[in-house]
Amino acid sequence: MIGGWLQILAEEILVESGQALDFNISLQNYGRFSAKGVVAELNSSSEYVTIGDAINLYGTIDPYSIVSESFPVIIHGIVYENEDLDFTLTIKDNIGNIWINHVPVKVSG
Repeated sequence: MIGGWLQILAEEILVESGQALDFNISLQNYGRFSAKGVVAELNSSSEYVTIGDAINLYGTIDPYSIVSESFPVIIHGIVYENEDLDFTLTIKDNIGNIWINHVPVKVSG
């Protein structure tokens, strides 16, 4: 693989039914080279989730650096406690590298 090696910093995001919030998602470049033109797309297979702006531009992430962006998300009121909302973040850079990460989300209440 040429370029960086990107991964989310996997902090569990706590949500409640009926909540509108921003998912602040940080990416770290574990590689020895800068990752340029980094774009990430947040997805969920759940029909009970609405993602506002699903695509964010992270830009250039230098080696061993961390960059954060936020994604507006609405958790519908019919989501039950501990439901798996199946969030994933697909990360791409300008040279065609692709990384797919699970986004840990826990529903309470």
